[in-house]
Formats: sequence, C-alpha cells, structure tokens
Amino acid sequence: MKYGLLEYTTSNIGDEIQSLAAKQLLPKVDTYLKRDYLNQVNTQEEIKIILNGWFTHHPENWPPADNINPLIISFHIDKEISDRLLTPKSVEYLKRYDPIGCRDLYTKSILENNGIDAYFSGCLTLTLTPDQQLNNSDEILLVDLDHEVVDALPDNLTQDARTMSHYTDPIEKIENKTRKNVPATAKKIAGASRLDHLYNYLFDITKNRTTVLKTDRESKFQKAKQYLARYAQAELVITSRLHVTLPCLAFDTPVILVHRNINDPRFSGLSEYMNLVDRSNIINQEYTNFLDLETPKSIVPIQKELENAVEEFIAE
Repeated sequence: MKYGLLEYTTSNIGDEIQSLAAKQLLPKVDTYLKRDYLNQVNTQEEIKIILNGWFTHHPENWPPADNINPLIISFHIDKEISDRLLTPKSVEYLKRYDPIGCRDLYTKSILENNGIDAYFSGCLTLTLTPDQQLNNSDEILLVDLDHEVVDALPDNLTQDARTMSHYTDPIEKIENKTRKNVPATAKKIAGASRLDHLYNYLFDITKNRTTVLKTDRESKFQKAKQYLARYAQAELVITSRLHVTLPCLAFDTPVILVHRNINDPRFSGLSEYMNLVDRSNIINQEYTNFLDLETPKSIVPIQKELENAVEEFIAE
C-alpha cells in the first residue's frame, strides 16, 4: 500500500504544519499530492492519504481522483467557496467516505445540511510532538502580529521578543497586506513606535525570500519543522495564526491567539481550548493577562480520538 501526503502551492507554512501532523501518524510517505489538484493524480495504484486542513483554492478540482483512498478528518471548508465545493458530485463523494471529521463546528454544520454524516474532530495539529527532546528557552515569539498589536503589548514582553511570519514568500505577504488599504498600511509603518520590531520583522521575512521559494516543497517543510521546534521551546507565543496556536497547545507552550474576529467560523468548537483574545482588547489595553494564562479545556480527549481514527484507517 502506498501512502501519500498533501503538499501545497501556497506560501503559508501553516499548510505544511498540517501535513507534518499527518506525517507523524503515518507509517511512511511514498508520494506527495498537491491539495488543490487532487483530481489530476494520474496513477493506477491506490494511494491512502489523510485529507486534513483547509479546502480549497480550486474547488473546480474537487473531488479527488478515484484511486485516492482518503481519511477525511480535521476537514475545513472555506466559507467563501462552500457553494462551489459542495456540488452534487462532491456531496456524493463525501457521503462515500463519511463520517467526515470536521476541524470546526461550522464545517460540520454545512456538511450535515447537505445530508453528509459529520462529526467534530478538532485539528490534527493537536497531536504534534517535537521531533526530538528540546530544552525550554526564554523566547517570547510574536507570530504574524500587525504593528498596532505589537505597539500595544507591554514593554516587558516586547523588549526581547522575536517577530516571525508564516509566509514563506514575503512579497506575497506584503502584497496581501497593502492591496487592502495602502494609505492605512503606510501610516501604520510610518508611525510604528517600536522600530526594532519592524526591522526584525522585515529582516526575517526578507531572509526567507533568499532560502524558501513558494513552490519549493523541501524548504517549506524544513522551515515548518524549524518553526515548530521554536514553538515547542518558547516561554510564550502570541499570534494571529490558528496553526501557530494549535501546535503550541500540543506542545504545552503558553499561547495567546489574537484576532479581529473571535467569532470566525474557523474557531467554532476550537475556541474553548484556546486563550482567544479580541484584537481590539489588545489595542485598547483592556487585556493584560499575558503571563498568567488560564488553563483552557484539555485537548487530551481530542488527541486520542484523532490518533485512534488514523490507526483504524491504517489498519483497514
């Protein structure tokens, strides 16, 4: 039996992190399949693969080819493309492999509304473990936070904090940020009071440009592994990224997820396991509990259920 692993043509290593979670639970990886082009897999051999994560940039390429034998778990359907993804052909495909494990309650709901048996599985990244024994560091990591949030954080947190980004293509990141509101972005950058963080941020993502190309699978997976190691060792992580937050929960690393919409459908069902803070509460300095975090709901039951589901899939 051949086993496949999802790869990506995007520049957000949160995708690779989700594949690394799947890889840890598989007996081997024989081939890589592009998530957004699964209908184009051209082989006569059956390939077992875990289809976890965000689907999809190309709904026209769904469902996957017939020779793919999937475990569909930790599955998220983007709200903007749900109508295009859930065609009659797609619904028939998903019914063939149900029950579908959903990363969030929003996805569970829309699948059930289409007559598909679904359940809340949580995210496979909650099962991540470090590749090796790592010593704890005193690093405070700020991952993909905008500069208004960074400026509002206490000095004792930001003084020695390191700024990181999940984008492996900084040009794409800058484009995504600036095309929405160029004047506002320019104003934020010009008025940034902590220029050292701005320098670190620009240096980090520019450095990535020379070593990690958007289509370079090996480099992106290596970068994802390096980032996971830092998250596992960190004293505290503050981020706007779901797939920074969930690995940190798996590693027992204190983590705060800062977002402008705490009711984002992606968080439904997961929010009770996280320290989720509205961005405006940080900006207005209404949230101050950075170093004495409450213990969220235990993820252990989710971890065990995810691991059991993969074990059963492998044994089939």
